[in-house]
Amino acid sequence: MKCKKCGIDFDYHVFDSNEPGGKTRESIYCPECGEYNGESRMTNGYITTYVIKK
Repeated sequence: MKCKKCGIDFDYHVFDSNEPGGKTRESIYCPECGEYNGESRMTNGYITTYVIKK
């Protein structure tokens, strides 16, 4: 992904907790500037983001 605000390339990983219960929508934020980038995923875990170094 490319951040719409600061322009860095980053990616994300979804960690599912595999516990019973409902899923919630987790938003994806830039790891550099914290900007919401218009994407989200349904998960019962959490999402981490990281910068892609070139």
